[in-house]
Amino acid sequence: MASDRRGSRWGVCALLFGALLAGCGGDDPSLTSGDADGAPAVSSPASTVPAPADYQVSGPVVAAPTCGRADGDCDPGDAGYALAEVRIEDGCVFLRTKADGRSVAVLWPTGTTSDPTSADVVLPDGEPVGNGDLVDAGGGEGSEATLATFYPGLDVPPMLLACAGRDGIDGFLHLDNVTLISG
Repeated sequence: MASDRRGSRWGVCALLFGALLAGCGGDDPSLTSGDADGAPAVSSPASTVPAPADYQVSGPVVAAPTCGRADGDCDPGDAGYALAEVRIEDGCVFLRTKADGRSVAVLWPTGTTSDPTSADVVLPDGEPVGNGDLVDAGGGEGSEATLATFYPGLDVPPMLLACAGRDGIDGFLHLDNVTLISG
């Protein structure tokens, strides 16, 4: 009699487990393994967000990937340089502040690229920014640790770290906005 109960309990458990699995394959898009473009998804109890794409490297420009945090908060802060000169030198892009002459390498906003014919930085809105141009830039001081929280699972491009580690360069700035002042 005890073995009959165990057998029927296992049968009920198997039936319930099968029903549970069948319910997981529906048309609910939040249950898929990626977004519409096929990018893997990162799940959290509150939402499903696309995993960050990799850093975008275009010529001397390194641009941030899309935000990879479930809360969508990848704001780098407000330690930005109000007014800075763009310097494109030896495969790196730097900003040099007008206030104190301090220079930093740059992690540009998502969507920033480089024009292969002119080597200008091309902002996400299509505005070209060249060597010596003056920009109003905002963002936060960058660090590998901070970037790891914004873009989990991605390694900071070695090119950005190499540019930030040059003599006379004070690390890098993670920009979230840039406006051309004069070119």
